[in-house]
Amino acid sequence: MWSLSRRFPQKRAFVTGAASGLGEALCLALAQDGWTLFMADLREDALTVAASGVARAGGKPTVVVLDVTDRAAYAAAVARVDAQGGLDVLINNAGVAVGGRLEEMDLQDWDWLYSVNVTGVVNGCHAFIPVLRRGGGGHIINVASAAALVPVPHMAAYCSAKAAVKSLSEVLHTELHGSGITVSVVMPEFFRTALGDRTRGPDAGLARHLLGRARFTAADVARKVLRKAGAGALHIVFPGYVRLAWWWLRAFPKAGLSGVRLAQQWTSSRYRKHLEGNPQPPS
Repeated sequence: MWSLSRRFPQKRAFVTGAASGLGEALCLALAQDGWTLFMADLREDALTVAASGVARAGGKPTVVVLDVTDRAAYAAAVARVDAQGGLDVLINNAGVAVGGRLEEMDLQDWDWLYSVNVTGVVNGCHAFIPVLRRGGGGHIINVASAAALVPVPHMAAYCSAKAAVKSLSEVLHTELHGSGITVSVVMPEFFRTALGDRTRGPDAGLARHLLGRARFTAADVARKVLRKAGAGALHIVFPGYVRLAWWWLRAFPKAGLSGVRLAQQWTSSRYRKHLEGNPQPPS
């Protein structure tokens, strides 16, 4: 079904953030092709439910309760994977969000976001690259965001963290050349997911509003990611107008940033009108 399956006939993947959203969607898509899936997440109850769905879809799930910021937990996860024969694909998907102006943000929220979105990806790569090397190769998929390419006002923590994941992935692409390990970094537009439910910061409501109005589902993005990763793409940017915005910002940075600012102002205005028409219930 997937070109990744032809490349890796043993079909073994480790996926973080697998209890919901894109992580679950990726597992469900791979399950249709009979993959063995190490499904990792911090939320054990939700992870168990997701794993049941993956099993019904044809996959072979193993539940791994994991905090991606915990390096000792990663060492234990590596031991479990090694005990079951190794790994072919690593998907660093777990992520959180913070919304708000930098000067209004609680810096503890900044640290929390970076510990999950950046250090969590580093921990996954550091733990599993040796596993992939021992197996003779593999593929790493790091999930960033279009926010790595388009600097959205009021999302400094999220944008800068996702840009770090993009840069890390590009460095790994170069460092791992010739090892049999290839890398993709995923940079989709916002899509419908439960990420907004766990968003922190003074503008968390705006982030939830944007995610709720997104055009694409996690399943849409999962299918795109797996097709492009199977073809060996380094940058997986979705949809096409995000790539166009990326090129525009690189060619005409001042004009591009002015356009981003105006788009943010328009979005904020629409959100205020939404709130006026949907007043929040008293707390």
